[in-house]
Amino acid sequence: MKNCKNSLCALLFLVLGGSCLSVQAQNGDGKPSFHAGVLMQGYAVAEQKGFSGEADKDWASDMTLYRLRFLVESQVTKKDYLFIQTNMTSPYSLNKPNTLGMRVLEAQYDHTFNDHFVISAGKMMVSHTRDPLLSAGRLLLEDFAYYQCAYTDALHTDAGRDVGVNLWGTFNDRKFKYSVAAYAGKRDFEGQKNAPFRKVGRLEYNFMDIDRGRGSNLGEGKTLTVGGGFDTQGSYVAAGGDVFFDYPLGAAGSLTAVGGFTYQTGGNDLKSKYSFATAIPTQNVQLLELGYYIKACKLQPWVRYERQDINSQDNQRGGLLASDFDELNTNTLVGGGFTYFFNKYATCLKLSYLAVNKGVQDKAGKVSSKTHGQLMLQLQVFTF
Repeated sequence: MKNCKNSLCALLFLVLGGSCLSVQAQNGDGKPSFHAGVLMQGYAVAEQKGFSGEADKDWASDMTLYRLRFLVESQVTKKDYLFIQTNMTSPYSLNKPNTLGMRVLEAQYDHTFNDHFVISAGKMMVSHTRDPLLSAGRLLLEDFAYYQCAYTDALHTDAGRDVGVNLWGTFNDRKFKYSVAAYAGKRDFEGQKNAPFRKVGRLEYNFMDIDRGRGSNLGEGKTLTVGGGFDTQGSYVAAGGDVFFDYPLGAAGSLTAVGGFTYQTGGNDLKSKYSFATAIPTQNVQLLELGYYIKACKLQPWVRYERQDINSQDNQRGGLLASDFDELNTNTLVGGGFTYFFNKYATCLKLSYLAVNKGVQDKAGKVSSKTHGQLMLQLQVFTF
């Protein structure tokens, strides 16, 4: 316990000290610069137990410290950049008071040859779609999309992160961006010693302003970004596209619209050396988010729709009927809410209500669809 306290104190010293160093170094003459920050998100929630667990209509309430992240970045030289992010080992709630520990969530090093060619290496976020690549502190909604990174365990990632190398760059005044990456992926296929790496690629084009990687621009700028990519390892294949649109709409504020579609499958060959057939059923994932930022009152109402539509193949079902398996694993989520920005993303309060419809199997083995709800109030403090 004493060592844990000492580690936390040292980390806090690094964060606070890094913040001071950043002011001095950035005002210097080419010396390395340091910048540190904190992301804290906590919420009070009331949800039907079937929303995230077994099929139960009873409501339960809780208060949770969901994210506590310390972030440090350094522009070591003009061409070398380092980013490290830590997070709690698990959320801390009143109903499940876990031991508060910290782990390294990201550790990324970039070397820039020029605008067209950059090498990133380390533990990084993995995705062929835009939504998971955003910062958790700059989201339009209360959290990331539910089904964009649904198979982190099967693909052996840590909260969507993996260790690897990413080659990326931009062209046409940074309007066009590409990335091609290789990650460790799953290494422990039964009876196999040298599994192939996970390969991910993405292209995107900015038709207006450069995409700043935010869930909403909060009335600043005009953005239309269209992107697409692929993700594969062994028999697993995913491919999809997405669009992000943020544009002033009238004098009162600006409209934000997000759309995405992904097809993915673990394959249907159980004899494949590197098979994901029983881990990732064939499916398509749909995403739609809409929000309108009202400048005068710093308020943004929003709505969301997500669907994970399972269309399984015979070897993916584990003996279940196709209709039962698909209904049990298909999820549809709809909801909406309001975000009040005290100080843009630095401090904001989010109120949301979500309802998820999913298949439920009763004691007699009959499968039917049930809907469960969740009401959440989230506070965010973010400085970086």
